[in-house]
Amino acid sequence: MTSSPSSSSSTLKQTHHLITIPLSPQHEEQLIVSTLYLRDSLFVWCGVTDRGAEIQAELAQQAAAASSSTSLPPPAQATSSDDKLSEAALASLSEEERRQLEVDRKVDEEIAKAMEAAGRSGPADDDASSSTSQPTGHLAREWAMAMHTKAGANTAATSLFRTPADTAAPMARRLAKRLGIPQVHLSLSLPPDFGFNAAAGAGMAGPSPLLSLEKGIEEAVSGNAGGRRC
Repeated sequence: MTSSPSSSSSTLKQTHHLITIPLSPQHEEQLIVSTLYLRDSLFVWCGVTDRGAEIQAELAQQAAAASSSTSLPPPAQATSSDDKLSEAALASLSEEERRQLEVDRKVDEEIAKAMEAAGRSGPADDDASSSTSQPTGHLAREWAMAMHTKAGANTAATSLFRTPADTAAPMARRLAKRLGIPQVHLSLSLPPDFGFNAAAGAGMAGPSPLLSLEKGIEEAVSGNAGGRRC
């Protein structure tokens, strides 16, 4: 798992991670995991990317730059008064903040592509009930929220929208309970057959792709990313 530096304030922290999941001996899937902490709430978005190698190299470069004293190149030349204001604001940022800004831009590009693809998608499958059908234009195929209390009560979870696989709600419940986070919002944008068809009959040892993904998300949230495969 490859991670970017974090941008944070007293109440807000954002991180980006790239997770590699083996689906079969011949195939693996790479997913972006973006996390946003806001006080007692955690927002997690996870989706597939086809630019895994490129993003991995960018994140590794950002991590290497953060640990060295090499200065960043100067901001691009402004072309208007608005650009000059933006350039001045950029120049006032620290090196770490500017590096994080570039990583965020790359991730935003991936999210924009996912939104565009979702907007062109067709209606939900006929076998999905009307209460669980997902309108076109949504960024994630599933979105669930889990609530956890320290009093020892059962962790509750509900799906805001889901697919017939209903993956996000139980995963959000387990993450909230294990991590002790009061509120977890989990958005998953996974292929319909992720972790199912690929693992069937593949003769793979070890955890299932979905279990590996859950472990990767937990490590990303816990800050235990170490540049390895899950």
